[in-house]
Amino acid sequence: MVVRTDGRPLRYPDGRPVLFAADSIALSSDGAWLYWKPLTGTTLYRIRTAALECGGPAGHDLGSQVQPYGRVGPTDGLWIARGTDTLYVSAIEDNAVKARNLSEGPAGDLRTVAQDPRLRWPDTFSEGPDGALYVTSSRIQDSAFFRRDAPPALPTRLWRLPRPRD
Repeated sequence: MVVRTDGRPLRYPDGRPVLFAADSIALSSDGAWLYWKPLTGTTLYRIRTAALECGGPAGHDLGSQVQPYGRVGPTDGLWIARGTDTLYVSAIEDNAVKARNLSEGPAGDLRTVAQDPRLRWPDTFSEGPDGALYVTSSRIQDSAFFRRDAPPALPTRLWRLPRPRD
Protein backbone atom coordinates (compact mmCIF):
# COMPACT_ATOMS: atom_id res chain seq x y z
CA MET A 1 0.00 0.00 0.00
CA VAL A 2 1.20 3.49 -0.75
CA VAL A 3 1.00 5.96 2.14
CA ARG A 4 -0.01 9.42 0.96
CA THR A 5 0.56 12.70 2.77
CA ASP A 6 -0.18 16.16 1.45
CA GLY A 7 -1.89 14.45 -1.48
CA ARG A 8 1.30 12.74 -2.70
CA PRO A 9 2.88 9.34 -2.13
CA LEU A 10 5.31 9.46 0.82
CA ARG A 11 8.77 8.48 -0.40
CA TYR A 12 12.34 8.63 0.84
CA PRO A 13 14.46 11.36 -0.78
CA ASP A 14 15.97 8.79 -3.18
CA GLY A 15 12.45 7.88 -4.39
CA ARG A 16 12.05 4.54 -2.59
CA PRO A 17 8.59 3.86 -1.12
CA VAL A 18 8.26 3.87 2.64
CA LEU A 19 8.20 0.66 4.62
CA PHE A 20 6.89 0.51 8.16
CA ALA A 21 6.31 -2.43 10.46
CA ALA A 22 3.25 -3.10 12.63
CA ASP A 23 2.70 -0.14 14.89
CA SER A 24 -0.93 0.37 15.83
CA ILE A 25 -2.10 -1.74 18.78
CA ALA A 26 -4.88 -1.39 21.39
CA LEU A 27 -6.51 -3.48 24.09
CA SER A 28 -10.29 -3.46 24.50
CA SER A 29 -11.66 -1.83 27.65
CA ASP A 30 -12.62 -5.19 29.11
CA GLY A 31 -9.27 -6.75 28.19
CA ALA A 32 -10.92 -9.47 26.08
CA TRP A 33 -9.57 -8.43 22.67
CA LEU A 34 -6.27 -7.21 21.27
CA TYR A 35 -6.60 -5.09 18.10
CA TRP A 36 -3.73 -4.22 15.74
CA LYS A 37 -2.81 -3.34 12.19
CA PRO A 38 0.27 -2.62 10.12
CA LEU A 39 0.91 1.08 9.57
CA THR A 40 0.89 0.67 5.80
CA GLY A 41 -2.07 -1.68 5.70
CA THR A 42 -5.78 -1.01 5.76
CA THR A 43 -7.08 -4.09 7.61
CA LEU A 44 -7.74 -3.99 11.35
CA TYR A 45 -7.22 -7.35 13.07
CA ARG A 46 -8.17 -8.72 16.45
CA ILE A 47 -7.58 -11.79 18.59
CA ARG A 48 -8.98 -12.88 21.95
CA THR A 49 -6.45 -12.18 24.68
CA ALA A 50 -7.32 -15.55 26.21
CA ALA A 51 -5.71 -17.18 23.16
CA LEU A 52 -2.51 -15.28 23.90
CA GLU A 53 -2.61 -16.21 27.58
CA CYS A 54 -2.98 -19.92 26.75
CA GLY A 55 0.45 -20.53 25.34
CA GLY A 56 0.27 -18.64 22.06
CA PRO A 57 3.64 -16.95 22.43
CA ALA A 58 5.20 -20.35 23.27
CA GLY A 59 5.24 -21.23 19.60
CA HIS A 60 1.68 -22.39 18.94
CA ASP A 61 0.14 -21.24 15.69
CA LEU A 62 -2.65 -18.78 16.48
CA GLY A 63 -3.30 -17.75 12.89
CA SER A 64 -6.69 -19.45 12.81
CA GLN A 65 -7.81 -17.30 15.75
CA VAL A 66 -6.91 -13.97 14.15
CA GLN A 67 -9.98 -12.15 12.86
CA PRO A 68 -9.94 -9.39 10.24
CA TYR A 69 -12.15 -6.67 11.75
CA GLY A 70 -12.82 -4.17 9.02
CA ARG A 71 -10.84 -1.60 7.12
CA VAL A 72 -9.30 1.66 8.19
CA GLY A 73 -6.70 3.72 6.36
CA PRO A 74 -3.02 3.93 7.25
CA THR A 75 -2.69 4.63 10.98
CA ASP A 76 0.12 5.09 13.44
CA GLY A 77 -1.86 4.96 16.66
CA LEU A 78 -4.93 3.21 18.01
CA TRP A 79 -6.78 3.85 21.27
CA ILE A 80 -9.88 2.37 22.84
CA ALA A 81 -11.50 4.82 25.23
CA ARG A 82 -11.85 3.61 28.79
CA GLY A 83 -15.18 1.94 29.45
CA THR A 84 -16.34 2.15 25.82
CA ASP A 85 -16.25 0.28 22.54
CA THR A 86 -14.96 3.35 20.72
CA LEU A 87 -11.75 2.80 18.75
CA TYR A 88 -9.81 5.95 17.85
CA VAL A 89 -7.36 5.86 14.94
CA SER A 90 -4.71 8.33 13.88
CA ALA A 91 -5.58 8.99 10.24
CA ILE A 92 -2.14 9.99 9.00
CA GLU A 93 -3.20 10.63 5.41
CA ASP A 94 -5.96 13.02 6.49
CA ASN A 95 -4.31 14.96 9.36
CA ALA A 96 -7.15 13.65 11.47
CA VAL A 97 -8.33 11.50 14.35
CA LYS A 98 -11.18 9.21 13.47
CA ALA A 99 -13.33 6.87 15.54
CA ARG A 100 -15.59 3.90 15.13
CA ASN A 101 -17.78 1.88 17.43
CA LEU A 102 -16.36 -1.65 17.60
CA SER A 103 -19.71 -3.07 18.65
CA GLU A 104 -20.98 -2.29 15.12
CA GLY A 105 -18.80 -5.13 13.86
CA PRO A 106 -16.22 -5.17 11.08
CA ALA A 107 -18.37 -3.01 8.79
CA GLY A 108 -18.61 -0.12 11.30
CA ASP A 109 -18.17 3.35 9.84
CA LEU A 110 -15.31 5.70 10.71
CA ARG A 111 -16.28 9.22 11.71
CA THR A 112 -13.94 12.20 11.91
CA VAL A 113 -13.43 13.43 15.47
CA ALA A 114 -10.79 16.08 14.74
CA GLN A 115 -9.11 17.28 11.57
CA ASP A 116 -6.66 20.12 11.16
CA PRO A 117 -3.80 20.80 8.73
CA ARG A 118 -1.53 21.27 11.78
CA LEU A 119 -2.35 17.75 13.01
CA ARG A 120 0.47 16.38 10.86
CA TRP A 121 0.95 12.65 11.31
CA PRO A 122 -1.14 12.08 14.42
CA ASP A 123 0.74 9.45 16.34
CA THR A 124 0.54 8.35 19.97
CA PHE A 125 -2.66 8.44 22.06
CA SER A 126 -3.27 8.66 25.78
CA GLU A 127 -6.36 9.27 27.88
CA GLY A 128 -6.61 11.70 30.78
CA PRO A 129 -8.44 11.01 34.05
CA ASP A 130 -11.34 13.16 32.82
CA GLY A 131 -11.73 11.07 29.64
CA ALA A 132 -10.07 13.65 27.37
CA LEU A 133 -8.05 12.07 24.59
CA TYR A 134 -4.52 13.30 23.96
CA VAL A 135 -2.65 12.75 20.69
CA THR A 136 0.75 13.89 19.47
CA SER A 137 1.47 15.13 15.98
CA SER A 138 4.94 13.88 15.14
CA ARG A 139 5.27 15.38 11.64
CA ILE A 140 7.11 12.32 10.34
CA GLN A 141 6.47 13.31 6.72
CA ASP A 142 8.30 16.61 7.36
CA SER A 143 11.40 14.97 8.90
CA ALA A 144 14.84 14.47 7.39
CA PHE A 145 13.90 10.85 6.68
CA PHE A 146 11.71 12.16 3.86
CA ARG A 147 12.84 15.74 3.16
CA ARG A 148 16.46 16.63 2.48
CA ASP A 149 15.79 20.25 3.48
CA ALA A 150 14.23 19.40 6.86
CA PRO A 151 15.67 21.08 9.95
CA PRO A 152 17.41 18.88 12.55
CA ALA A 153 14.42 19.18 14.89
CA LEU A 154 10.76 19.81 14.20
CA PRO A 155 8.28 21.39 16.58
CA THR A 156 5.56 18.93 17.47
CA ARG A 157 2.21 19.42 19.15
CA LEU A 158 0.18 17.73 21.83
CA TRP A 159 -3.55 17.89 21.11
CA ARG A 160 -6.31 17.56 23.69
CA LEU A 161 -9.65 16.31 22.39
CA PRO A 162 -12.65 16.30 24.71
CA ARG A 163 -14.20 12.89 25.00
CA PRO A 164 -17.09 12.79 22.55
CA ARG A 165 -20.44 11.59 23.77
CA ASP A 166 -21.04 8.05 22.50
